[in-house]
Amino acid sequence: MTEKFHLAQLNIGRLVAPVDSPLVADFMALLDPVNALADAAPGFVWRLQTEEGNATSLHIYGDDTLNVNMSVWESKQALWDYGFNLGVAFQLVDDLLDYTADENALGKPVGGDLREGKVTLPIIFLLRRGGEAADSLIRGVVRDRAVSTEQWREILRLMREHRTTELAYDRAVEYASRAKDSLSAFPPGREREALAALTDYVLARDR
Repeated sequence: MTEKFHLAQLNIGRLVAPVDSPLVADFMALLDPVNALADAAPGFVWRLQTEEGNATSLHIYGDDTLNVNMSVWESKQALWDYGFNLGVAFQLVDDLLDYTADENALGKPVGGDLREGKVTLPIIFLLRRGGEAADSLIRGVVRDRAVSTEQWREILRLMREHRTTELAYDRAVEYASRAKDSLSAFPPGREREALAALTDYVLARDR
């Protein structure tokens, strides 16, 4: 029998006042609509609740301000999708920085990938679009494991002419967007917002 796994999310928080206090009235008023969104979200399985439809009457250690909530999600695949697509986006941007970053900001010599014989996506696009001149230039650098200043300037010029860095960045954006889209399987909250922000950071990094 094949086992099926779910992901459980457990949150424990302390309110600034008991649930019947005016200080938390706005918070309490939003519980039902937020829970309704969660119940309708893709991958939702179950959440801890009482007859009132939430878990605010369940207290830990008899503390009226200490609350707990728990939900279960069919999100193992969503986690995998997020991690895979974010990882691809990160690598694509990392490869791109070898041709676009400032050497001091990057922390390593630019052009290192090509000198090591690594043909990454910006170069793949250049080989597809740059004709014989680009093909001969790239093959020579990979063969010699060295690139002169003049060769490097010509590679960058050809990349600008054929927009290969833009194409590579667009591909990174696609994967980052897929990673962000996979987060819809998770309930709204700071954790999901942080994971979504991480995709934006990956696209904006310069080192």
